Amino acid sequence: MIPLERQQRILQLLAERGVVSIVELTDWLQVSHMTIRRDIQKLEEQGRAPPVSVRGPLPHGFPTAPPPPPDGAASPSGSRASPPTPPSAA
Repeated sequence: MIPLERQQRILQLLAERGVVSIVELTDWLQVSHMTIRRDIQKLEEQGRAPPVSVRGPLPHGFPTAPPPPPDGAASPSGSRASPPTPPSAA
């Protein structure tokens, strides 16, 4: 099924049911959740589908803070992190 066909089916299911989960869509359309998310994002950008929102509390262990910058990347203050010290030869 090509993206346009999937997107039309997603819109049809939304019109029929009002709310459809990503899991339901992946089962019905036999594609990955990432494919469904890309299709929904495209429909949102076109103004044809309402934005997807997360409802309820975040799952336990879900990160709520941004990850730290990788080594050597600029810190939030704009300074660069010191390079790691190489291990000493014994």
